Amino acid sequence: MDFCGQKIKLWKPSGAVSDVTLRVLPAEGTFLAMQKEIRGLTAVGAGQVLAENVARESGQRIISTRWVTNEKEEAQEGVRARIVAKDFASGQSARSMGISSPTPSIEALRMVLGVACGAWSSGNQAMFLVGRDVSQAFMNSPLEQPEILRMPLSMSTMIGEPILYGLRKASTV
Repeated sequence: MDFCGQKIKLWKPSGAVSDVTLRVLPAEGTFLAMQKEIRGLTAVGAGQVLAENVARESGQRIISTRWVTNEKEEAQEGVRARIVAKDFASGQSARSMGISSPTPSIEALRMVLGVACGAWSSGNQAMFLVGRDVSQAFMNSPLEQPEILRMPLSMSTMIGEPILYGLRKASTV
């Protein structure tokens, strides 16, 4: 499949387990969810596939990644699959390094909007809170400096080599 302008192989899992419930997930649904994640990263232009020598010569550390899966009944696939960074040095997090987007909970956003509606309506002007899908509203912010990720081994070049990825946006990765 296409991954940010590069043809890659995505290896289909023979099975998967939810990282939340530890239940067995359907392999086909997991594979479809993995494809959806790759298409999403490509659509937002989160980064680019790098040649290994380019990544190594940059002098930057290479951060490993892995798939995180969970059941998602409302998704057509029945599964949600996301690529997440792992193997951070002790005491560091993706957020402290500036490579993640702050994503407030939907509950916190609703509370703030509700308070704002209440304050506005106390001045005799009606304001109503309407539900909207804002799950991606705070994603895809540009990084201060690009990071290099080693993508999960289930993704490879067409000749079977691991993929190194220059991440330019704090995305779902």
